Amino acid sequence: MLPPIKTNVGEIVEISVPANPGSTGFVCTLDKMPACLNLVSMTYVPGTPQMPGIPGSEIFKFVAIAKGPGEIEFNHIKFSKPIEIESKEPKMLHQMEFRSVIVE
Repeated sequence: MLPPIKTNVGEIVEISVPANPGSTGFVCTLDKMPACLNLVSMTYVPGTPQMPGIPGSEIFKFVAIAKGPGEIEFNHIKFSKPIEIESKEPKMLHQMEFRSVIVE
């Protein structure tokens, strides 16, 4: 597990998580966020060089709004076929990634 992210109230926290939605179908979702943070933005940044199969990153930006510790949980999900995305329970493989944060 990675060391906790330490920040102060009012500061921006940026976390980069691997993703490759275009060619492999792997997307990253934010599943859990502590009360000490607010999500500001999510942006996909393609890998370099920009070729099919080259993974990129999903950049999550948070602002620290209150003192305290917390856990951030990301889920890496792979949708296998477009038709399954439309169903309520798509066939997927997933892996969770956790990050701890301490707001001082």
